[in-house]
Amino acid sequence: MARGELRVDTEAVSATVARFAEVTDALAAMVRHGRGDAFAPARLGPLGDAAGRAYADRADALLTSLERAVAAVDGIGEALTAADRAVIDADEDAAAMITRAGER
Repeated sequence: MARGELRVDTEAVSATVARFAEVTDALAAMVRHGRGDAFAPARLGPLGDAAGRAYADRADALLTSLERAVAAVDGIGEALTAADRAVIDADEDAAAMITRAGER
């Protein structure tokens, strides 16, 4: 790319956004699975309710973090798409201004 040339590899951006979407889907699946797992403190046997509550609290904290990660990764993909579009728009605007300037 020459100095001053503005160009975006849209295929690479699209591939990267697709990967972000895959990560988002995987994280969302983890949350769905985790939230759907009906943990019963009785499964811990003699450790009882206190251990069961502690496990459930930690699991909930982890799943809450994963839910935030889903939103963050999704937002990164959307921002990357928007940035790609902004660069393309700026390039098209610059080309149009150069063309108009040359017509004068």
